[in-house]
Amino acid sequence: EIVGLTHFNMATFLLPTQSSCNPNNWVQYGSKPATFDPTNLNISNWVDSYKALGVKSAVLTAKHSCGFALWPSKVTIPSTNEVYNYSIKFASSPLNGRDIMKEFSDTLTANDIGHGYYYSL
Repeated sequence: EIVGLTHFNMATFLLPTQSSCNPNNWVQYGSKPATFDPTNLNISNWVDSYKALGVKSAVLTAKHSCGFALWPSKVTIPSTNEVYNYSIKFASSPLNGRDIMKEFSDTLTANDIGHGYYYSL
C-alpha cells in the first residue's frame, strides 16, 4: 500500500541555501512568518496527485522541527506565557488564519483517502 507524504512547511518557500531548519538561518529566513506565502494553495491538487499514484492514505507535515505550525495555534509558551506566534495565524500571507490541517482533513475525507499528520517536537 502506498502512503503519500506532503512535506509542506516554511522550507517549501526557501532556496536550498536558506534552510529554515538550520539554526544559523532561523533569524534570517525561517523565523519570518511572512516567508510562508503559498498564493495558490489548492489541496485538491494534492488529492489528484495522490489518486494518480494510487495512494490510500496521506500524511501532512503539520509542524516540522523548524516550528512553523499549519493551523491557527492559540498555544502559549509555558516559560513566558506568550502566545506561540510562529504559525499560519500570524503569517503575512493569503493563508493568514486558514487552517490548512482542517482543509487537508476535509478534502481527503471527501475523496475517501485516509490521512494523518507529522508533528515534530
